[in-house]
Amino acid sequence: MRKAFATIALLTAIMANSSCDDNIIYDKYLHTDIRGWGKNEVMEYTVDSINETATYQMALGLRINDTYPFQNLNIFVSQTIYPGNITYTDTVTCRVTDRQGKMKGSGVSLYQYLLPITTHTYEKGDSIRVRVIHNMKREVLPGIADVGIKITKQQKDNK
Repeated sequence: MRKAFATIALLTAIMANSSCDDNIIYDKYLHTDIRGWGKNEVMEYTVDSINETATYQMALGLRINDTYPFQNLNIFVSQTIYPGNITYTDTVTCRVTDRQGKMKGSGVSLYQYLLPITTHTYEKGDSIRVRVIHNMKREVLPGIADVGIKITKQQKDNK
């Protein structure tokens, strides 16, 4: 009997701590090449169909380790919205380290960064293709482990 109560308590705690955010409509990371993220290596993400007309926030996610050799990382993010075939391109700069070289992201050996990119209103049925490339002079960037896109539906203000 005690074991059953312990099991129920454990399952309840796990479910409470792993609640999902219903407003996240897309959250995907792609791994870069183990040798580094190449200048011509395009990270591409596809959102097949938006379920509801609303305003959405797009963010760029990065996972970087301490072998990354620079303080900043410059990235181009382009999104094409279909069926209108409208393309928007944003430049995102991530401050990876402080002046002393200490990683600014959260983490221990792999540091997480989440950078807001843009807010758009998508129509129900729209699909989105997002392409991400780095805009650094170096051809191959070591230390970039993963690059991701997260799209979240914005809450309506109840004023």
